[in-house]
Amino acid sequence: TSNRITRSDRGLKYVGDMHEIVQTENNFNAQVPYRWGFIRDVDSEYMKSRTTERKLSDIQTLMRMRDENPDDPRNYYYIADSYICLKDWVKAEEWFRKRASIPGGNRSEIQDSLYYIAVINHMFLGTPWEQCHELYLKCYDFEPTRAESLYFVGKHYLDQGMTSTAFMYLKHAFSLGFPEITMSIRKNIYNYHLPKDLMNVCYSQKAYKLGEECADKVLRYNSDDKFADK
Repeated sequence: TSNRITRSDRGLKYVGDMHEIVQTENNFNAQVPYRWGFIRDVDSEYMKSRTTERKLSDIQTLMRMRDENPDDPRNYYYIADSYICLKDWVKAEEWFRKRASIPGGNRSEIQDSLYYIAVINHMFLGTPWEQCHELYLKCYDFEPTRAESLYFVGKHYLDQGMTSTAFMYLKHAFSLGFPEITMSIRKNIYNYHLPKDLMNVCYSQKAYKLGEECADKVLRYNSDDKFADK
């Protein structure tokens, strides 16, 4: 969830029939750092149900928008996002691939598409690990400040008992820190899952100080914090 603060005297307008954005013309954007302020997005069963029910109509609208303006990559991303909500993994992966193949638009949409392509193949489509590994690294190479894809590579090797290889990936992922971005920040990974899994291999790797740092981060994690991303 994000919020836009605009000045009424600039005459700014929203663009698009849904998933609107503020026009880029005559518009200077500034991001408020996470440490200064954030929006707490609280889940509820009612809102989840309402969102799922409207996704099919959303897809119809987005398809029309895509047909009217096929060069706008934003529509491809939100078609894929709608299929994710419906748990239609095949369609979601198809449309994320289409979005990732278009170089323009919001760079974070491309990164998120590459991330979902890897996760869907890994978790839901039964794709061989060698291909999934390549997809995760492609996502990381596109945006090397983001740790999520490296985390899943490390987690895979940890589950396979390949501790040294898992440590290498998890340690580097942890070193990247928390990204200063506004789109698709998976806070549960950064604040809990990554330090917890890395903590569990630090002793065997004799990385005691790093293990203590991870343990401290895990202990400060609040599992009841609904702001944590899904």
